[in-house]
Amino acid sequence: MTYVSLYRCFRPQTFTEVVGQDHVTRTLRNAISAGRTSHAYLFCGPRGTGKTTVAKVLAKALNCDKGPTSDPCDQCEACIRIRDGRSMDVIEIDAASNRGIDEIRDLREKVKFAPVEEKYKIYIIDEVHMLTQEAFNALLKTLEEPPRRVVFILATTEPHRVLPTILSRCQRFDFRSLTVDELSGQIIKVAEIEKIKLSKDAVRLIAIGAQGSARDALGLLEQCAAYTGGEITYEHTVAALGIAGFRKVAEFCHNVISGDLKGTLNLMRELINTGHDPSLFLRDVLEHFRNLLVIKTCGFNPDLIDAPETAVVNLEKQAGALSENLILKAINILGDTDVEMKYSASPQLTAEIIAIKLVYLCSPKEQQNQTEISQIQMSKNKDGKNKIIESPPVGEASLSEDSSTEIRAHPGIDNLKAEWKRVIDALKPGIEKTIYHGDGIPAELNGNELVISFCDDTKKQLATGEHRKKNIQNALKKVFGIEFNVRFILCQEPNEIQIQLESDNDLSEKKGTPGSGLSGDMELSHEISGDIIDKDAAEPATGKTEENGEPGLENCDEEVIRNLRVARSKVKEHPTVRTALSIFKGKVFKINI
Repeated sequence: MTYVSLYRCFRPQTFTEVVGQDHVTRTLRNAISAGRTSHAYLFCGPRGTGKTTVAKVLAKALNCDKGPTSDPCDQCEACIRIRDGRSMDVIEIDAASNRGIDEIRDLREKVKFAPVEEKYKIYIIDEVHMLTQEAFNALLKTLEEPPRRVVFILATTEPHRVLPTILSRCQRFDFRSLTVDELSGQIIKVAEIEKIKLSKDAVRLIAIGAQGSARDALGLLEQCAAYTGGEITYEHTVAALGIAGFRKVAEFCHNVISGDLKGTLNLMRELINTGHDPSLFLRDVLEHFRNLLVIKTCGFNPDLIDAPETAVVNLEKQAGALSENLILKAINILGDTDVEMKYSASPQLTAEIIAIKLVYLCSPKEQQNQTEISQIQMSKNKDGKNKIIESPPVGEASLSEDSSTEIRAHPGIDNLKAEWKRVIDALKPGIEKTIYHGDGIPAELNGNELVISFCDDTKKQLATGEHRKKNIQNALKKVFGIEFNVRFILCQEPNEIQIQLESDNDLSEKKGTPGSGLSGDMELSHEISGDIIDKDAAEPATGKTEENGEPGLENCDEEVIRNLRVARSKVKEHPTVRTALSIFKGKVFKINI
């Protein structure tokens, strides 16, 4: 007797035997019972999830001697013919090899004939997305209005490649991938019938390897049974399937976490030398780090973690040795593995480089740095506000490559000054940057309060505005990752204001007159130093030359210009200036601020 594969032997023959697609089978059964079956269906979903199987069951349900019925008997002549593939009225077409317009034209001619043996003529077109554009167009009219007692069932793994005009003429059902538990139950059921002994961990490993496909699960079970000839253990499954298995992955990650570069590279080389695909292995490592993150944040949950139960203790131990931040960085490194390996001239070298990156990322030294960072970064005050803890001197702990985030490990005033240009670059263009151009630098750091010093009082007053203060805080947080409280001060050196006085015509005659109170060699210019207080603000515009001869400020923000004008006006009204003008009988023609 010819041997038949397990997935063919145990193909579901009724709706109740279909695993994991209750949303599909229930709808179809109700439609049949109500007499509301459609003339065209589209079954979409991953491979091995039951699309063709359900199509054949639907064909039996419509043509059963008891039917149409939602529960085909699978005993009558019609059910047997359909099950054995002998029915003349249930036609299976592989669109991958019959994808042209000629094949569809032939179908259109044959569809006109009435069923020969069954009640309904059923066309099952598998991989329908492979049809050409012309073939799809030729099928449209027939699919929309087929002859009486003709049903089309289209199946595809790529529904996005099916023409919208085809989709709109079909009832669509989406088949889902089966869960590990559903596949495990099916494996155990078939193993009991076939008298195959296998361990619990072997069952789960096969179910995980099937990747949601019931057909693949039974195929892997059959492969493992052929490998051992007896009871299937976890080790047998790993060897039969040619995979690394959880234990090798866990050993690899243990070496990585321990900073054991030699052990990590030796293990990687051993796997490659024994024929393992480094790309698949690194994908398993990625899933392992994902499991560590889940355990770290949610605890062990069998519904979230596909791993042997015996591995729980090991997983929890490794998760406890790493911070969430490091696990996320490891996931980022491994996330691009498929692309890197696909286009790599040397997959082995690429895999080893990725392993080296992981070792240096998860090494004990780096973990210590990450711990210091999390401790130094910030703590909570009693009032709920962030507070910076005193950082150790620079150099006691090394920073990682990502200085934009790790600089916050040492938020001292020296580092703030060193990185100040990056803070200014983070500000919006325009007045935001103009305020800090050549002025406004970190002066003190008291806890989480940063003191910024200005020499120009006008710029200081502009920076004090609430929205501009918030902008500099946001820029600081973007660069250092810390929310500072900001305070502005004026440096000790006052603004220097130079006033040039132009004398009247008779000024030279009065210079040495008695009672003037000034010596004959008195200069016609006088330098006045003082603080100018300005609280006004304005909107930007263009700068023009002042009527009194003051130079314009081309391409400057009008807000700055207006404040400068206010400052100049106050200089003119300064008592000392007025006294000088009165004595010299002169006028102000230039003020430099």
